[in-house]
Parts: sequence; structure tokens; C-alpha cells
Amino acid sequence: MRPEPLRMRSRTILAAVLLVSVPTLTSCWETAPDDYLRVRNETDRPIDVVVVRVSGERFGLVNGLRPGRGRIVNPRDDPDVDDEASCTTGPVIAFQDGEEIQRFEPPICFGDGLTLVVDGEP
Repeated sequence: MRPEPLRMRSRTILAAVLLVSVPTLTSCWETAPDDYLRVRNETDRPIDVVVVRVSGERFGLVNGLRPGRGRIVNPRDDPDVDDEASCTTGPVIAFQDGEEIQRFEPPICFGDGLTLVVDGEP
């Protein structure tokens, strides 16, 4: 009977997984949820939301956000802007069925727990 080496190997694998997981978990704890921008859909149909960069390129933030739902999004840095990215440089636009329904003009600063509520009102 030789179950000991198998048991030792399992413990070694478990210890290795824990060593890798713990730093990952602690790095997640350092990021406050208020460092991001939230989008909430208060319409009656799903929406897509994009941010427009200085170059005119549209960067998707969320696709198919269902009514009554919200999601944390990260607008990312605009590669054409040298400034620190804590505000958008272009508008954030919500679409339904490919049509623009609401636009939030820049700068939209995130990091304060801001929620953009899309209700279809201009």
C-alpha cells in the first residue's frame, strides 16, 4: 500500500495553488469599485454603450445591457491623449437597435463612483 506519496503530491499541488491565488486575491482588494464608471439601463430594451476617442474611433463599453441592469465599465486610456485617464475625452453614447438614444458629453470623470443612467431622455 502506497497512498502516502499521492497524498503528499496533493498537498504540494494545493500549496502551490494557494501561493499563486493569494497574491491575485490581494491585488483585487486594492482596486476600489469606485475607481470605475457604472452604466445603468433604465429603458425597456437592451442597450449598447460606446465611448468615442479623440481619433473618432468608437470603443465598446458594454453590449446588450438588459433593462433594469447595471454594469461597471472601464473606458480605458485614449492612446491619442497624453494626460492621465480619469475623464473621457469624447462622448459616451448609448444605442438601441443601432440607433443613438442618449449621449453624455465629455468630460465624464470616473473614480468617484459615477453612474450614467440611460433612460432614453435627451
